[in-house]
Amino acid sequence: IISLHVLGYQPETTLNRITLLQESGTVDDEMLFIGEKMCEVYQFTPQQSLTLLTGDGQETFLFGGQAREPEYIYTLPTDGMLPDGSVYDMAAMPQQTLERLLHKENLVTELGFLLQPGYTFSDVEAQLEAALEPYGLQSLTDRENQPSYNMLQSEYSQLKTIGTVLPAIFMLISVFMLYIVLRKMIFQERGRIGTMKAFGFSDGELIGAYLKQSFLTGVLGALLGSVLAIPFGIFMYEMYLDYFSLPGAGYHNYISTRLIGLFIGTATSMIATYLGVREILKILPAEAMRPAEPPS
Repeated sequence: IISLHVLGYQPETTLNRITLLQESGTVDDEMLFIGEKMCEVYQFTPQQSLTLLTGDGQETFLFGGQAREPEYIYTLPTDGMLPDGSVYDMAAMPQQTLERLLHKENLVTELGFLLQPGYTFSDVEAQLEAALEPYGLQSLTDRENQPSYNMLQSEYSQLKTIGTVLPAIFMLISVFMLYIVLRKMIFQERGRIGTMKAFGFSDGELIGAYLKQSFLTGVLGALLGSVLAIPFGIFMYEMYLDYFSLPGAGYHNYISTRLIGLFIGTATSMIATYLGVREILKILPAEAMRPAEPPS
């Protein structure tokens, strides 16, 4: 026995609309549509018979396809902490069929409201409670506190924070390491740099040569990271599909994200290079012919 949270489907509904993914293209009264997680577990076949147990009996339905509802992106069993499609998921059937099963014709069990721009939930909460209290109001929740929305938004905020902080830390480490390496390189090549300056090379030409190398390094690093990010991104997305019923089943590789990474990688490399080789500007040809003075 598995549990289903059955919702009534109405084609004219616009807010929190249920999306039905069926092969036949029609919705009949005897059809039952089940959430994606449970469909993945049990691999229901089209028109498969399913017995639904209700409060006062049982009735047989035909599997019509998958159902998705935006409020149930994260579905939890009553006593569970993680989604488990083997024991619990949402489902949908035509509104009139559900009313008949529950003997609640022309009754409304859930209302949704859209707010006009400039208004918040606190502006209308008291009025809604007063208007709905005579009809048996059980709960009133804004979108931010709905479990499914809150869970997904929290996860998104964590990913956004990690995706900002970790790259910044790695970029700072890269700047530091490149700065140390290049300063040591400049120290070892003092004589060569002094000789080139004596032959007429300008500071811009010398620094430009190092910046070209850093630019190529940044480009190669960004390209390598972009290639390695694809399988890692697919792995992460498939992992989230185990917890959330996301509307897109495929991983998308956005070029704009890769271009931003390319810009950050090359900019970081060139900034670190300039900080490391700006000592070239201070080197005079005569001083470069002898070792640098040790620090006092």
